[in-house]
Amino acid sequence: MSNLLNPYGFYRHACPNCGGEISDHRLFYKAPCEKCLSEGDFKKTLKRIRSEGLRDYKSIIEAYYKDLKNPEGLRQLLDEEVALEDFEEFFERATRGNKLWSAQRTWARRVLKKKSFSIIAPTGTGKTVFSLVISLYTVAKSQRGDRRRVYLVFPTLPLLLQAESKVKHFATNAGLKICEDRAEESCIRILVAHGRSDKKSKEELMEQVRNGDFDILLSTSAFFHRNFELLKNKDFALIVMDDVDAVLKSGKAIRKLLNLVNVTDDAINDGLNLIKLRQRIVFSSGEEKEKLSAEIEELEKKIARVKSEIKTTLVVNSATGRPRGIYPKLFKVFLDFEAGSKPEAIRNIVDAYIEADDPENALLEIASKLKDGFLVFVPVDRGVEYADKIAELLKAHGLKSESFHAKKKIDVLNDFARGELNCLVGVATYYGVMVRGIDLPERVKYVIFLGVPRHKFSTALEEISPTDLLRIISVLRDIAPEESKRELESLVGRLSNRLKRISQGALFKLREDFAKRLKGEHVEETVLIKELLRAYELARELLRDEEIWRKLSNLGDVGLLWENGRQYLLIPDVATYIQASGRCSRLYPGGITKGLSVIIVDDKRLLNGLNKRLRWIFEGVSIANLRELELEKLITEIEQERVIVGKILRNEYRPEGQVDLIKSALLIVESPNKAKTIANFFGKPSVRVLGKSLQAYEVTIGDYVLSIVASAGHVYDLVVDLQENYGVRRVGSRFIPVYTDIKKCVNGHQFVDETDKCPRCGTSRVVRKADIVSALKELAREVDLVLIGTDPDSEGEKIGWDLKVLLEPYAREVRRVEFHEVTRRAILEAIRNPRSFDTRLVGAQIVRRVEDRWIGFSLSEIVQKYAWTSYCFENLKDKGHDCCRENRNLSAGRVQTPVLGYIIKRYRDKEDKSLYKYRLLAEKDGEKISFTIDRAQAVNAGLVSILEKNNKRRKKDKNYPPLVIKERELIVEAKNPPPPFSTDALLEEASKSLGLATTRTMEIAQDLFEMGLITYHRTDSTRISEAGLTVARQYLEERYGDKYRDVFQPRTWGEGGAHEAIRPTRPIDADRLAELVREGVIVLTGRLTRQHILVYDLIFRRFIASQMKPAKIGKQVLTVSINGVEAVVERVVEVVEKGYLEVYQDVKLETRITEGEGRITEVVEVKPPMARYHDVIRWMKENGIGRPSTYAKIIQTLLDRRYVDVTKKHKALRPTERGIFIYRFLDEKFKEVVSVETTRRLEKDMSDIEEGRVEHMKILEKLYNELREKILDNPIIKELEDEYSERCGRKSDAA
Repeated sequence: MSNLLNPYGFYRHACPNCGGEISDHRLFYKAPCEKCLSEGDFKKTLKRIRSEGLRDYKSIIEAYYKDLKNPEGLRQLLDEEVALEDFEEFFERATRGNKLWSAQRTWARRVLKKKSFSIIAPTGTGKTVFSLVISLYTVAKSQRGDRRRVYLVFPTLPLLLQAESKVKHFATNAGLKICEDRAEESCIRILVAHGRSDKKSKEELMEQVRNGDFDILLSTSAFFHRNFELLKNKDFALIVMDDVDAVLKSGKAIRKLLNLVNVTDDAINDGLNLIKLRQRIVFSSGEEKEKLSAEIEELEKKIARVKSEIKTTLVVNSATGRPRGIYPKLFKVFLDFEAGSKPEAIRNIVDAYIEADDPENALLEIASKLKDGFLVFVPVDRGVEYADKIAELLKAHGLKSESFHAKKKIDVLNDFARGELNCLVGVATYYGVMVRGIDLPERVKYVIFLGVPRHKFSTALEEISPTDLLRIISVLRDIAPEESKRELESLVGRLSNRLKRISQGALFKLREDFAKRLKGEHVEETVLIKELLRAYELARELLRDEEIWRKLSNLGDVGLLWENGRQYLLIPDVATYIQASGRCSRLYPGGITKGLSVIIVDDKRLLNGLNKRLRWIFEGVSIANLRELELEKLITEIEQERVIVGKILRNEYRPEGQVDLIKSALLIVESPNKAKTIANFFGKPSVRVLGKSLQAYEVTIGDYVLSIVASAGHVYDLVVDLQENYGVRRVGSRFIPVYTDIKKCVNGHQFVDETDKCPRCGTSRVVRKADIVSALKELAREVDLVLIGTDPDSEGEKIGWDLKVLLEPYAREVRRVEFHEVTRRAILEAIRNPRSFDTRLVGAQIVRRVEDRWIGFSLSEIVQKYAWTSYCFENLKDKGHDCCRENRNLSAGRVQTPVLGYIIKRYRDKEDKSLYKYRLLAEKDGEKISFTIDRAQAVNAGLVSILEKNNKRRKKDKNYPPLVIKERELIVEAKNPPPPFSTDALLEEASKSLGLATTRTMEIAQDLFEMGLITYHRTDSTRISEAGLTVARQYLEERYGDKYRDVFQPRTWGEGGAHEAIRPTRPIDADRLAELVREGVIVLTGRLTRQHILVYDLIFRRFIASQMKPAKIGKQVLTVSINGVEAVVERVVEVVEKGYLEVYQDVKLETRITEGEGRITEVVEVKPPMARYHDVIRWMKENGIGRPSTYAKIIQTLLDRRYVDVTKKHKALRPTERGIFIYRFLDEKFKEVVSVETTRRLEKDMSDIEEGRVEHMKILEKLYNELREKILDNPIIKELEDEYSERCGRKSDAA
């Protein structure tokens, strides 16, 4: 147990025993609060825990429990542990000494608490064993008169018979008597329904099922469907569906299963309506939204009543396919879970290729080196006949080989699984039995593709399927003329969305209807059919165009083929490659097997296309040349690993010092979108609903069964009802903040008041973060490890610390994980490298928040009362305002006030003539030239007098003095690219080039980060990691081919450190990203708007430019003279070498001017501009105030307080009369508190805390003294109060 010497905060509603206030010091040690356990007893117990070396969770809780007078909360925790311990003992007896694995303990906890769920776990984790033992335990614990029946459903007869043998064996081991005949009592009655019985036995079995004369029923899914009526009204305590696919494929089957758990057809119809209404309300507004909301609320009440009557626990295994349609969502409505699918996106594969003149000889050469445990895939257009031929070829060369496809018996696969065959040969097609139907982690080590997997289409488009048509128009879109391209983009987007949403049955019917329609037969012309017909017409039209064929042949990533006088288009099939190659990299208890995938290239263009498309999906993937790999070393590594995997799967091996090969863990992030993005990296997750609305996504990553959930930002904040030091309690010499849970009403108001009603709008429809914390506690109880992955900065560390201490009494272990991009690689790396919490960062954030409260609250109270009264009496009294009532819409702060001062200064600068500039527009020989001079130069040149004479700021005049132009030099110089964006640079550039407000840019950047498209967006760094350099190289390689080395110049832009610049996470530019999202190739958790694309484009181009060679530009340096006043003008007149300017244009090209006399055509007086968003951010960074995470918030606060507004034309920040008055008030009365220097010094203090140079409590002490001296006890307060009293009377008078 690690140490925490002193408390950092007090947390209300958090004591694990009584639910009262408790310090994080107590929570850290899993202890109850002082009211429950005195300080003396706490120290005594803690000493005993340490001296006796108590480490396991139950022992620690028991140690505290013994010293409590009223241990109600701890009793509940211990009761759960005792119940689990009881089952563990039963499991050990039943399995003859085997202990529960971590994942099995998690499942047991859920079943014991009667929670339905979907099991997500790799092969070999003991799902079936667990299901059988928990079934026996459930029945064994039945009370007399309370018969608890269990039903287990298996997909095949062999699996059912295996389960029958095992369950009876486990029952005998556990000391349970199995009934031999129907007359016996005090025994467990196990029925097994299958077709291997004689007629009489079958009839008896059916009668027993009908009468419910059984404790445990095992059957196939076919029995479930055929005999559903016999199964109804049996009040099952537990149902285990080992074949969930058999249920998910039809709405009728889902209805049956829900009927079994006591959900009626009427309730199911209500559930379907609720799902539809929830979908509709997202796109509604106004009265319609209110009406839908009322309907939803009524349906939710009805369904809540139905759920309260469900007494059955349902456990299902993960699906092999992705559940489609509306019916699978009913599980979430009634049972609070949604079945996921087995992950195919996790891979540990060395992808390689080899070019060969004779592909079959190359196959034989590779096969002779691999020897055993490999699959061979032939192209789909060569068919099963070619697969048979290759199998015979391998057999002729001494390898035990068979082809395996739909026409072959399952015995072939079983022979391979047993090691009686060295290899199998199949067809590379997405739904092929060998592509999707093999999950043998021990046996499949290598995959060989005899040709790049591809789709092959006749360009005549005969018998084209809807999905193939979509693939063709996706290719044609990139090369089509502009008018066709726009229509194709729209069609691709709509067809992609519709085709991926419909079920397999609906897709089959669509294919039939479309084929009939192309033959001229009559079918119902749905919207989808019409769109397919239009796509077909466009494709036919484009494929008749010779220019399109020329462009297709130049694409370099699709193939064109003449065969038997017909032309074919070949497109790489990336989905089949991922699925088929994935057979050699499978999850097992403890990790994911390493495999080798080799493509024998028959068309280099298809390899290029496959490589490019793989990079869109998997970050950092690359297909290497097989001849450049250390093949023997790789084969040895793979073979040695498979020996261990085999032992693990046979339960013959457990690594030393490691109890569990696969652990259960909970990963907590801040944002729901981020949680969903992370979960989707690992297949379609199972979803559970906890508490009122918290969604937990469950996936498996090999060594962890991982639940991923979002805290939705901060869960606790400083209280407002503790008058002492604004919510900070003084304990001795220490300042300890007091926290409570955050509440939020339906109108978006956030508050921490201890009330169930919103203090701003009065609504009682309030969501409490305490509910989220309760749900997190429930999840933490289930797992072995809690990982907290809040944002990688001091604010994220503090959010994480709050979660850690609140969950500590319920968790076995809590660790911190940190990632700077939301990518599969970064998440896995973070999970495998957890760390302890950095209390220096926690302390720094506490100081920031307390300082904000102390200075902000105290100054804001003064402003709301005294400044407002003065301002109101001077400016608004005649307008009916109550000037003596405090104005809660005003505020002040250590950072916001200096920033307001800067905006005011910039506003006033426009009246300072010495700062004026003058832009001159001139021409010479028809060439235009413009340049700017300062006021002194303009006065001396006689230009100002001309403007003032006409009383104009801008004037065209023929009487301006002549302009003499001389060329000083013509130079060629290198121009380096700008660095990638830090936060301030992004906000500045988005403001200048896109006109976006800082808050909007930060919202967009937050979305892009959570969707996994960019790295962390709150950063001062410009550093680029190795992963970033790979992204740049891959993109430039794709764009320039073999010539990419001519433009690529990798730069890290800084040394080491945790933080990185803002950059894209994948080598996908903005145009391609938009296409891939429309097509559904990339599925995002949020909506990608035009503004998102624009900001992403800015980030992407700036980053790629930063990794390219410098540009070489030609500059003309001129001396211009007006009435003897000279100025130097530089003009970029030529781009000698484009370099980075190819992607990021930050140079304006002008024409070269010849020497001689020119004519000034216009002079424009330019006043100093008012500050724009980017000016303020730059000023904040230069002056060391504010942080990347607060830049945008500070400006938004000034706008919200109406201290500044935004001009329409230039989007400049203009101070209001109110803002100027408030700033003047604060500057005059509290200058020392709100000065730039004081604020900068505080930021330095924060950095010192973070880096461990000073203890945070010392800074709090200093801040407290400053609060007393310069604000609360400042004599100016009495003066202000006297002034207020003169105007408004004393408080008693005012009342």
